[in-house]
Amino acid sequence: MTHRNKVRTVKVVLAILILLMFAASSYAIGIAPSAKTIKFESRQKITYTLDIVNNGHEDLDVMLYPRGEFEKNIKLSTQSFRLAKEDQMRQVDVEFTMPASVDTAGEHTLEIVAVGMTPSQEDQGTVVKADIAVISKLTIEVPYPEKYAEARIYVLDTELGKKAKFHVPVFNKGTQDIEQAAAEITVYSSDGAVVDTLKTETQKIKTGENTKFIAEATKEYTAGQYKAVARVDYDHRQTEASAEFTVGELEVQIRGLVVDSFSLGQVAKFDILLYNTWSTELKGVYAEMEITDQDNKRYTEFKTVATDLQPKALGRLEGYWYTQGVAPGIYMAKITLHYANRVSQKIFELEVYPNRIVARELLSGGAISQGEELNLQKNGYLILIILAMAGVIAALFVKLRGKGKQPGTQQPTGQPAQQPPATPQIPQAPTTTPQLSESAQSPSSTAGATT
Repeated sequence: MTHRNKVRTVKVVLAILILLMFAASSYAIGIAPSAKTIKFESRQKITYTLDIVNNGHEDLDVMLYPRGEFEKNIKLSTQSFRLAKEDQMRQVDVEFTMPASVDTAGEHTLEIVAVGMTPSQEDQGTVVKADIAVISKLTIEVPYPEKYAEARIYVLDTELGKKAKFHVPVFNKGTQDIEQAAAEITVYSSDGAVVDTLKTETQKIKTGENTKFIAEATKEYTAGQYKAVARVDYDHRQTEASAEFTVGELEVQIRGLVVDSFSLGQVAKFDILLYNTWSTELKGVYAEMEITDQDNKRYTEFKTVATDLQPKALGRLEGYWYTQGVAPGIYMAKITLHYANRVSQKIFELEVYPNRIVARELLSGGAISQGEELNLQKNGYLILIILAMAGVIAALFVKLRGKGKQPGTQQPTGQPAQQPPATPQIPQAPTTTPQLSESAQSPSSTAGATT
């Protein structure tokens, strides 16, 4: 490979690394404000300023243009400019002239798009160009004739043991004042049953303004999914809004591990005791179980048949271990439970006797959604790729410099040759399984269950 080809290879690798870093980081260009709302007035002219921010601190060619409804009514002080890497931001003046009339009431939107482009480096033999677009949205609110209101409802997911709080903002988008408005909030469980009903005080709302109704649950709700519906009555009219929320966390608890009628050398039947804390049925719940000894030698690994768990009810999964060749002693059983795209784990210590198995809970881990686990894996893979590419670039540069020692270099006279260090000897761990004497057995003949 020639020197020129090596340099070109380094540039291509560097370009790929830069694109990967773009994927792992935030946008190199920003725009503020990202959204702005104005009320319609015939032929009114408004002006405001957009800030185009150089988040990546790099050279960028920026192009701006409007799109959407009323795009012909927008004027920009400039539509293209260069952002140098030392520039923090550039301001652009916006002038918008409202039309004489609009046929339909409600919200009308247009967008101002800013596109950031990396300048071409054609004179260097490589072109790296990345287009990144950010948007500032302008919303024009055209009032409805006479009296018209819109409502929303906000409720945060609530911790178990605390009361839910409801926020209902109401917006008067009509041309007349609303004299009397009040909200009634009905809370439904996942099966449609009414759980709670809340009423608020009456308020007046002027045209173009809004008010907020706040209410707190009359009681604590059990864990599960709920739906809140807010019905707002105003001057013999009505509007409503709804939102779903949860109380507590979706969780299936592993309540215990039980083995009955056991004889060493035969098949041990494990019952994994479960409890569904949620207010809805969970389908396809299953577990994976791994049994190892204290030296981490794996004896068995199996997957249970899936089952459905009824809401707020007990359930069980069954697993089997063929114990032929297994000696009495201490073993570890790791249970990995899968339900509703979540994974949780619990570890039991197994005391294996000739005629029984006693299970005691050691450790448990909180549930993590499989989507979160996948995101963590993706981020880890991306970091590994970037580090690997960085290592390739460093190796190529070292090779190009050619300043390392050449093969065949002689050892200086009078200095003894260095010997490689001796490999340390690692003592072998004992392979015998710890034994339990019959005198250590408890009087009970069945396995213990952790509750």
